[in-house]
Amino acid sequence: MHKLNDDQPIFAKHLSRYALGNVLALGAGLVSFPVTTRLLDNAQFGILSYFDTCILILAAILKFGCGDTLVRFYPHGGTEQEFKRYWSSLLLAPALLGVAIWVLIMLITGYLAARGSLEMPSTVLLSLTQGLFAVLFSHLLWVSRTREQSRFNATIDVTSKWGTVAMMVLILVAGWQAADAVYTARLIVFAIFIILLFFWLSRQIQFGIDSINLGMTWRGLRYGIPLAMGEISSIVLGLVDRIMLKYYTADFSSVGIYSIGFGLASYFDQVVANSLSQAITPVAGRLYATEGATAVVMLKRTVLKYLVYISGALISFLLVAGQDLLLMLAGSDKTESAKIFVVAAMFFAIMPIFKIMALGLLLEKRSDLHFIVLLASAATAIILNYIAIPIWGTLGACFSTCLTLAGMNIVLFLLCPKSLRCAPTYECLFRVCLISAICITVMIWTDLFGVVSHWARVLVAFSILAVLFGGLILATDSELRMRLGTLFGKSE
Repeated sequence: MHKLNDDQPIFAKHLSRYALGNVLALGAGLVSFPVTTRLLDNAQFGILSYFDTCILILAAILKFGCGDTLVRFYPHGGTEQEFKRYWSSLLLAPALLGVAIWVLIMLITGYLAARGSLEMPSTVLLSLTQGLFAVLFSHLLWVSRTREQSRFNATIDVTSKWGTVAMMVLILVAGWQAADAVYTARLIVFAIFIILLFFWLSRQIQFGIDSINLGMTWRGLRYGIPLAMGEISSIVLGLVDRIMLKYYTADFSSVGIYSIGFGLASYFDQVVANSLSQAITPVAGRLYATEGATAVVMLKRTVLKYLVYISGALISFLLVAGQDLLLMLAGSDKTESAKIFVVAAMFFAIMPIFKIMALGLLLEKRSDLHFIVLLASAATAIILNYIAIPIWGTLGACFSTCLTLAGMNIVLFLLCPKSLRCAPTYECLFRVCLISAICITVMIWTDLFGVVSHWARVLVAFSILAVLFGGLILATDSELRMRLGTLFGKSE
């Protein structure tokens, strides 16, 4: 039997790989972000964001929650024949079903385009094709993630993102400065990686149509479809603001302004929350299956403490230098997006804490209840945006989305089984609040030593936090000092 002390280093290893991968992926995003915001006008950026939202919903439908199903039903210690039936029934069968539905959608779309009944037909067709490629790419990556091959998974994810950035910059700089250019770049890179991953997959696992067990496929779909619907609800919850902004303003420019601020803020979610999700999902699932709820709670408590530290540092930075970061990356003419960025980024800095606190329902296969919460939250987001956008515009959309997401995670925490429920300690929260207040006071009192340029203010704020926040945390947390001492002792 695995002991928790043995599993924590495994989780830490996966987390460090996914975190590094997401940081490198963030680097790709931070390179592409200023390129797209400068070479695409607000209207084209708005078109890109609008169609990306629609395609994310399509991709969620076509995936049928396959990734989560693979993790939950993974046959630990199974025979070769059991694994072949598992991969064929829970990976191949949903993929074939998704392709069939996509073909039908493309036939209908092509017919409407031929009749001239479709606005921006080339953009629609390109984005639909990207939707299918994204689904196939996701399926292939879930194979390595399910098998806890974090190094391979992170490497492929980072390489594909940097490849997309390179291709996109090449096409945009060449003079094709439109949303269609971005979709074309993505499709080229997706196609290359899907082909390479398929050949890798065929050497790693065995699967075939003749090994599909329809009963197992049906059980997988029953578990996965509520999760897929939950993912759709989550997308609607997080991105319906763009669609409603377009509806109320009839202008893609306002969607672009909002998407620039909110889009950059989402990178905080990508680095912290996505890294955690990728690392903790398979480990928590295995711990729960082999050692029970107590082991999962111990893992959550450890993770929560360090998440509170990270969130405190990020919020301190954003309050003082958040607008400078946005203007440094997007350009000094994007001041309308700066407030959106600061509000959303502060929220995304806190969000991972709620997500880890709420982890539990899916471990008990309560995907149906999870879906109901997401669906209710999506409906709430629509109602709040309906009220707030006409009054406060883009800022109203930002507050509506953030408040709804926060409320959803609080509800999920309350519904989490008591045996799996835990929260950060009061001592940890007090420590971080006090240290954050000290850091913010120092940065405001010194006015970041009088520097004026955006990049310099960002650099100075980051340096102050690295030295002051990090130093005070180390000085007041003996357990962290001991862990670091053990880590460096082993490395020597």
